[in-house]
Amino acid sequence: MPAADEVIPLESPTLASPLERAAHAFAAARGRPAVFYFLAHHEPIGTKNVRELGERMPDEKLPELDLVIHSSGGDIHAAYQLISFLRRRTDKLMACVPRYARSAATLLCIGADLIIIDELAGLGPLDAQIYDGTNDAGQANYKSALNQLKGLERLRDFSQETLFETAASLWDKGVNATTEDTLRNAREFVRVVTAPLFDKIESHRLGDYSQALAIGEEYGKRLLRRLPGVPQPDQERIVRKLVHEYPSHEYVIDYQELVDLHLPVRLFEGEEKAAARVLANHVDERLVAFFDPLGTRFDGHKAQQEEGPAEEAGAEGTRPAPPGRGNELDVAARSGGRAQSAATTFSQGQSGVPTENPWR
Repeated sequence: MPAADEVIPLESPTLASPLERAAHAFAAARGRPAVFYFLAHHEPIGTKNVRELGERMPDEKLPELDLVIHSSGGDIHAAYQLISFLRRRTDKLMACVPRYARSAATLLCIGADLIIIDELAGLGPLDAQIYDGTNDAGQANYKSALNQLKGLERLRDFSQETLFETAASLWDKGVNATTEDTLRNAREFVRVVTAPLFDKIESHRLGDYSQALAIGEEYGKRLLRRLPGVPQPDQERIVRKLVHEYPSHEYVIDYQELVDLHLPVRLFEGEEKAAARVLANHVDERLVAFFDPLGTRFDGHKAQQEEGPAEEAGAEGTRPAPPGRGNELDVAARSGGRAQSAATTFSQGQSGVPTENPWR
């Protein structure tokens, strides 16, 4: 590593790894300080690497800062601590995603003033991951806290569908003379069919799963409250969808989906786009570092400003907004629920027994 007082030019061999040079080139293309949080080989976000990043930050507050992320997620508590720390260290924070920022790393993005993303990059849902033992190689396995809750919802729907289909079938075949008999026999059939399925639900852990998801929701709401112009109903809608409404933990939340969520987002452009594509080629490598292209000293821990005035970075937000978007978020009210109504009219004969199948 170079001495602390040594000025490192952009093409210096002192920036030994290709990833370090690509990171410096990206910061130079963006024209502002950047902190890189590249966690390779599925290293999870955790207290240790969050503190490592904090030690590489300069002590002074920065007018603008890029957080360049590549991570598959990890400890959501550590992620919240990191994004809160960075927000205190800058007046304006941009989250830059060259490849992906999933799970807890998505929390880092929604806590930024602006998300800048590559067309081929993506974020992921915020559903919490629960430790599920180790595999044959000794690596930790995780599963989504939503799996059990979604499974319970699906079994509920399956039970209702089976009940009505069974009752309708019994009625059509003339097995029962009254709706009471039909319903009683249909319920018994559903109980026999679904009881083994419900037994597989880890009911004693459902509270833990629900609590884990609630933590992600609360952190997400807390961060979105800091974004100007996002009313509370929109905050709750965005977080609800990120935590509960995507079909799998690996679901790709791309640029267009972020636009549809009404989060502040734009695509990389021009030189920064080319530099981001180079960075994306190094996502299997690890880098936790700070680079400042305006003053460029790098000692492996901190980049320090040169003495004298630095060239002022161009203000973010001067580029055109995505089509159909401006600097203000769409705050149009949206319905958060579904209204359903159902009415059944029975045509009864003299015996009081319906003459039409009430289960159809």
